[in-house]
This record gives sequence, structure tokens and C-alpha cells, in this order.
Amino acid sequence: MLRDMLEDIRKRVESSLDALSKQAPDQAAPLISAVQGFAEQLMVVAAGILEWSTNAGQGVARPVKELVPSQVRELGLASKRDLEALAARVAHLEHAAGTGASKSHGDHAGSKSGAGSGSKGKGSAGGDAG
Repeated sequence: MLRDMLEDIRKRVESSLDALSKQAPDQAAPLISAVQGFAEQLMVVAAGILEWSTNAGQGVARPVKELVPSQVRELGLASKRDLEALAARVAHLEHAAGTGASKSHGDHAGSKSGAGSGSKGKGSAGGDAG
């Protein structure tokens, strides 16, 4: 957006300079020189603003990147790494228990062995409590 504005300003200055140079070259020369100097200064200022906005964006992004993980931990939310570790642990426990069938491998495996393994899992946990 800023680059478009700069381009628009540059085009307007150039068209104004062309119009002035066609009217009275002797009288317009000092004015043209002053306008060209102003246009160059304006471009330098605009480039500085563009650089500042880039740095400001990076300055905001850095603290946010540091703040978000700490807030996730503080809220007690599970991270992707936590979920992957949990999935691996569940898969290991299922394999160790002899079920071996993972529900993520397909619907037919889940419906056939899921009923049997689900009743065993619930029976052992629920049977001890009741």
C-alpha cells in the first residue's frame, strides 16, 4: 500500500515537472530543481517509514512468539508434541495389552476389534471400581 502511494506521488511529481518545463523553461528551472529535491527527500522519508514499519512488525512478532507458548503452558493446554507423545504411548500400551488394532487404521478394524478391546478396557477399569 505504501509502495503504491509512493509510486502515485512519483508520477504526480513527474507530470507536474513536465507541465512546468513546457510553460516557461527559464522561469520554471528553479522551481523544477526545488520540486526535484523535495521529491528525493520525500522518497528517502518514505523508504525510512517502510523500513521502520518492517522493523516494528518484527518487534511485535518476537514478543508474541515468546508469549503464546508460555500462555499455552499456563492454561494447561496440550501442545502438539504432548499429543503426539500421548498417541505414541497409547499405541504402545495397546500393543503391549495385545489389542494391537489401532482405530486410526480404518473403520473396519475399529468396528470389529474395537468392540472387543473396548469391553476389555472398560471391564478392567470399571470392574475394579464397582
